Amino acid sequence: MIPEPYAPYIPENWNEFLVLAEAQQLRGNTNGNKKYVNSLKNEEKKEQIFRLGNKKITNQKPEKMIGILPWDNGYIKIAMLSCFPKYSVEEYGLSNAVPWHLQKNKTEQATILIKKSIEFWNDILPLIKPKVIICTGKIAYNIICETNYNCNKYKIRSASQLGRVVNLFNSEDLIRRYPEVKSVMESYESEISDKHKKYYIFYAAHAVSRIKESYKV
Repeated sequence: MIPEPYAPYIPENWNEFLVLAEAQQLRGNTNGNKKYVNSLKNEEKKEQIFRLGNKKITNQKPEKMIGILPWDNGYIKIAMLSCFPKYSVEEYGLSNAVPWHLQKNKTEQATILIKKSIEFWNDILPLIKPKVIICTGKIAYNIICETNYNCNKYKIRSASQLGRVVNLFNSEDLIRRYPEVKSVMESYESEISDKHKKYYIFYAAHAVSRIKESYKV
């Protein structure tokens, strides 16, 4: 839809952690997504490029909406708070590893955009200098590993894959084993329905298991 890539969101009080989802889906097939797409189309080029956390695009403050769905709906937020309790959600830099609209089941397009994304991050990472990159999903991790930038890199699963494995675990057991997750979930209790709590618990426990023990402050 828009030929230029968009810039990562870097807050003023950045903790030098860059969290990457995989790619933005701009199909406009839900009310929220359609509203976002229309806002994006109607703005000037500069606003389109700096869309993440941009109130002109989202009509929300950055702490409410960045424009990256698994962050905005809380999955990655709760995971990061569980892994790194000394940081607030407002301190993270955010983007998608593929900074263009990536259509599902378009193999040729995906191949081209992944190559372009590697080139993009090769240019951008030395400028912003993150000390840690958290990649959510295989595509994000593979792209960053193909760059020449050296820093601590961690891979966790994409939040979109939760439905396949979440029922393999008992949520109460995970809460007992991961007290970091329990304290964060209690803070967000009023914002998450009982029906969906098990997904947030599982994803945060997964992130703690993959990241926390190996991360050195």
